[in-house]
This record gives sequence, structure tokens and C-alpha cells, in this order.
Amino acid sequence: MPRWSLTLGHYTVTSRRIIVERRVNGFRVRRSELLTDLTTPKLLEDGSIAFGDPRDQENPGHRASGLLVPPLVLHKVPDAEHVLDLIRQAQRDARG
Repeated sequence: MPRWSLTLGHYTVTSRRIIVERRVNGFRVRRSELLTDLTTPKLLEDGSIAFGDPRDQENPGHRASGLLVPPLVLHKVPDAEHVLDLIRQAQRDARG
């Protein structure tokens, strides 16, 4: 599994980043994205949190280098509405 495709696992939201970690075949895989590079997240009908819309091929964001951020949808998020509010607040704080 490529690191950029990681969307399931343990999520951590810091004041600057969102980090997704998971074990794949016994190896720890970690994906980290700057909150300032991502678009404002949306809550999907299935309770997932998406940066951009994967169905409409909406871009999830750009890195400072100009490269596109790979799709990021957080599946199986418990209490998704509360987590969505935390991510939005962290994004506002990071963008200052």
C-alpha cells in the first residue's frame, strides 16, 4: 500500500497537520499532510470526512511546491461531526 493512499487507521490532528497511521503487513505506514495545504473538509453521507469530493474528482489541495495533494478521505471516524469541527478549527488556527 503506498503511503499516499493511506486513509484507514489511527488519526491524529495537531495544530498544523493531520496524521494517519496504520500497520500494513507488520510495517508501520504513516501519512502526514499540512492542514494549510488541504481544502475545507466535508462530512459525507456514510460518516466519512473528505478533503475534496472523491466522487466528483474535486481536488483536495495543493502543496507549497505546487503538487496536488493525493485524495484524502478518513473512513470509519467515530463521532465524525465532532472530529470535523476539530479539524476545521485547527485549519483556521493554522491559516491564521
